[in-house]
Amino acid sequence: MCPKIITFTFLNLLVIGQFYTDTLLMAQESTKDFQPRRVWMNIGTGPTNRTVILAVTTSYSASALVYSVRLSGFKEKKEKFTDRTSSSQLFQFREYAFLAGYITRNAFVFFSASGGLSLVEGKEGLTDYTNDGYRVVNFLNPGLSIELNICYTPLNIVGIGLTGYANFNKITNIFGALISLQLGRMR
Repeated sequence: MCPKIITFTFLNLLVIGQFYTDTLLMAQESTKDFQPRRVWMNIGTGPTNRTVILAVTTSYSASALVYSVRLSGFKEKKEKFTDRTSSSQLFQFREYAFLAGYITRNAFVFFSASGGLSLVEGKEGLTDYTNDGYRVVNFLNPGLSIELNICYTPLNIVGIGLTGYANFNKITNIFGALISLQLGRMR
């Protein structure tokens, strides 16, 4: 889980750095209807209805539209002890979401609402130490994702935000809130 998120974060930083450099070096004509393009990465963590989740989102905005790709996931392990058995339950969840929506902003704050499709993968397992049994169920299912985001951007390239999200799928519905750091071209 962590190597995938670290790799995704590193690739996002490279893309955002390249985009930001290109837009600074590119001569743009100013017109009356010109809307700047913005790209940023959102790194956040927060509680869900199951456990704490980590999410990385890359977003692109032009005029009032926003497009995002989100990778999120968690790993949950619960120990169970009874008189005769002891077992642990493992649940891993990863979501790859592709979202589109609307964004509105003023000088230092922006608000976005988006929704889209997602692919949910993970493992659900039960280990029974008494009977030496272990059962793991892998799953890969489509889902529907929604996201609401509000962000305060005191600087051009840094922001702090709060994100509410939900993923509805066949295995388990996940919803929660993230406190996040936004990096990229914000204003």
